[in-house]
Amino acid sequence: MGSNGNTLTLAEHEEIYASIQAYYLAKSVPRTKPRAIITGGQPGSGKSRITSDAAAEFSEQGGFVLVDADKLRRFHPGYSNLLREDDTNAANLTHPDASGWARKLRRAGQEGRRNLIIDQTSKDPVVLIALANQLHTDGYIVELRVIAVSSLISEQRIYARYEQQKVTDGYGRFATKESHDLAYSELPNSVEAAELNNSVDTIKLYDKDHRLIYANEIIRGDWARTPEAKDALVQERNRPLSIDERNEYINGCEKLIILLRERGATDDAVPYINNLILQARQLHYSDNITTHINKPMKQRLLVMNGQRLLQKEKEGQWVVEKVDKAGTIKPGVYNLYLAAQADKANTYDGVVMHSDKDYVYQRVGKGYIKHDRSSFDKTPGNGSDVSIKYNGNTAIISASSIKQGRGLSR
Repeated sequence: MGSNGNTLTLAEHEEIYASIQAYYLAKSVPRTKPRAIITGGQPGSGKSRITSDAAAEFSEQGGFVLVDADKLRRFHPGYSNLLREDDTNAANLTHPDASGWARKLRRAGQEGRRNLIIDQTSKDPVVLIALANQLHTDGYIVELRVIAVSSLISEQRIYARYEQQKVTDGYGRFATKESHDLAYSELPNSVEAAELNNSVDTIKLYDKDHRLIYANEIIRGDWARTPEAKDALVQERNRPLSIDERNEYINGCEKLIILLRERGATDDAVPYINNLILQARQLHYSDNITTHINKPMKQRLLVMNGQRLLQKEKEGQWVVEKVDKAGTIKPGVYNLYLAAQADKANTYDGVVMHSDKDYVYQRVGKGYIKHDRSSFDKTPGNGSDVSIKYNGNTAIISASSIKQGRGLSR
């Protein structure tokens, strides 16, 4: 090894890489129109599920090359000893070689026109755009798939994974708070840059349970819907947890404390986890519990292939309740459950997305407004671009000059 005892000599590095390339490229075949799926998400967000889903897709499409520096660390001859000696720093100590192998493997897969799964945090927008541009130059269809998860949950997942691995293997894979926080803070900028620069062909965002919450694709040179992936990412990260989610989170932290104490942890993890529990409990008790207990079933619109699908969430799954024609509504995922109640002192310009027996849902700017249906003498049609203002409790409808998807309230 090199002078620092962890980084390999150039000869060692290249010799090991040769075996890595042979191993990974044998699992795929060249494609006429290769695809590349790039992941995004801070450590602990759940990117592994994106990777496994992508692998399942590619298994019937010529296989794939997985580019993941974490997976390549196992080829480092000193990694096992480093895990046993200092598992919290083993990744950093082997990063120069693992990241170098990942870059070489990606280039080899790209030159060989293999499908690629590039597992990364995508924290640097400049690097992400450069990567996507290189792939496009070589004829790739590029998709960015991102996990939108709050920092509280991803930090807990890092510790949970680490402690569970300590129990089963005696050591674990750990991500430092610095690396977590950097990826968390910069990811929205990467998502925004990729969409606004048309750097990828498709963007998909998933929540913590891997449900699709946003999708956009380029059709004939332009995005199918107004680019707002960054807003959707931030909105999902910052949304209040339900009571069930917070109880689950607190229980998970309490189980972590038990695992830490059982192994006789002497680091600062115990007070840190205790602080996470305190934060969650303060959030839990600061909310009006009845607003969650009486919360209506989540619903959203999925518009695709000229159809408008009304979906409701049942037991963690989106179930189609109604299908009709999309009309002028652009393709996309529209989370109606995020709608705010209309303030009758304001005027709202935007597209009517859906109406039910209780509400009329309107897309206003980058959000949603719900109007009491009883306020209307005549309900506006779905897809109509209108201005809605109030005269007392009566909603008055007029034509809007605001472009679809870019409405405003005033």
